Amino acid sequence: MPKRKPKKSAGVATARATLAKEGLILPPIPADLSGNFAERGPWNFATAAAPQDSPYMFEDYVQRVSSQAGNDFVALQHDGHGINSYGLHYVLVWGPLRLFLQLGYGGVYMNVEATKIHINKCFKLAHELVDAVTTAREAGRLSTSDPLVIAASDFRSWHRFDHGESIDINVGRTYDLPPILLQQALNWVKAQG
Repeated sequence: MPKRKPKKSAGVATARATLAKEGLILPPIPADLSGNFAERGPWNFATAAAPQDSPYMFEDYVQRVSSQAGNDFVALQHDGHGINSYGLHYVLVWGPLRLFLQLGYGGVYMNVEATKIHINKCFKLAHELVDAVTTAREAGRLSTSDPLVIAASDFRSWHRFDHGESIDINVGRTYDLPPILLQQALNWVKAQG
């Protein structure tokens, strides 16, 4: 019997339209998770297995979620406080991949056009990374028992890239970290086979 493609939910279309209005692309929502990807509130989308709390307290969230065993999930939400501490958070826990991005968006002092270019670059790299992880999983080169953790934030100096060993990255500005870390992770996954 042929495999049935998972049904896409209205949440994917709503999230895509919400981001498109801002000139942003949708980050990867794997097909097997898209069926229950739903809108939880304004600029807050997630699958049912996603934690209810915000990833805004980034390091604590990454430490807690990356070490939990459980169901795969994806979450995308805008959260923050004050006049410049707002971010677009994207979290994907999917098989061996634990991807956490905190990208500055919506602060009063942020350059809107530069921020959109930056976010779209990060989301494009995330799409490439998910494709590479898919290929590596299908070839048996990545396993769920040995997760690949990638975490980067625009407004926190803390980051993580871990697959058996932690990799330290020195960058001039925290803002430069997410695309550099995503590219390094992509290169690492492609080099696995």
